Order: sequence, then structure tokens, then C-alpha cells
Amino acid sequence: MFFWNKFRKTNDTKEEKAQQWEQISYNRGDVDFSREEERSRYITDCLEQMKEATKGSELLTKEYAKVTAYLTDIEEIEALPET
Repeated sequence: MFFWNKFRKTNDTKEEKAQQWEQISYNRGDVDFSREEERSRYITDCLEQMKEATKGSELLTKEYAKVTAYLTDIEEIEALPET
């Protein structure tokens, strides 16, 4: 049961993350680039978004590698002779 609960929690977390990303809005037209404070905040927010996206991508890559390894193991076990 733990195995399935782990994936269920992961799905909930992904849904929460998706909602968080929807709340973040970077509208370039609303930024006054002549003001250093707004320009700096906009750039910092964009860099933070890229950092989070990179972390998410790395996490998904690791998860994909794990699932692939599990499936490979299952295929090898199923291919074993009965005896």
C-alpha cells in the first residue's frame, strides 16, 4: 500500500504546484523598466522561476529514471523461466 500512497501524494503535490504556477503572473507590460526597483524585482522573479523550473525538471528526470529501472526489472523477472 505504501507504494501507491507515495504516488498519490506525489500527484497531490503536482496539482498544488500547478496551482502555484498559475498564480504567478509575469506581465512584462506592467513593469516600468525605467525604475530600477521594478526592473530588479522582475528580473529576480524571472530568475527564481527558472531556478524552480530547473529543480522540477531534475526531479522529474530522476523519477523517470527510477520508473524506467523498475519497469526494466519487472520485464527481466517476467522473462525468467518458470524453473
